[in-house]
Amino acid sequence: MLALTIEDKKAFTKELFMGTMFDRFQCCKVVLHHNVDYHIDGHYNIDFFDSEEQEERRKQTYAFWSELKPFVFQILKGQRLPKSFQIVLCAAPTSIAQMLATSASVLTPEQVEGLYLNLHYKEDVLSLTTGSAYRVFTMDKSLDRVFEDAVVKLIRTHGIAFLQ
Repeated sequence: MLALTIEDKKAFTKELFMGTMFDRFQCCKVVLHHNVDYHIDGHYNIDFFDSEEQEERRKQTYAFWSELKPFVFQILKGQRLPKSFQIVLCAAPTSIAQMLATSASVLTPEQVEGLYLNLHYKEDVLSLTTGSAYRVFTMDKSLDRVFEDAVVKLIRTHGIAFLQ
């Protein structure tokens, strides 16, 4: 598990809500404590879509952050900061497969439940932690290290200051 404290909150949140830095991640959930509390479950409601769209949506469990980001930003924008927020993003299955291919892991994509980014803001502290979940017991942490390295590289590429 990687735990980072984001020092440049303004640059990070600008990229999170207006940029494309996290658009390739799927969104598991969003909890916002603002003027009222908002809870967004990132699972698709398959019945909402027509039959053609349903087939496409069944290929992924969660909506991409790029789909939910405008709604979340609409809630948050304004003069006051939220009291807190939690956003849980996860790597898309195709990204997991690519990371497995570059790691020394013996795991298969079917054995990986998810690779997660937990973004948490409270009392003027913005933190990012990574996590992983597997469908099998394993002592193999090579995929975790590849994911953590990718997250650090992503943040550094955007020039955002953080503490590790």
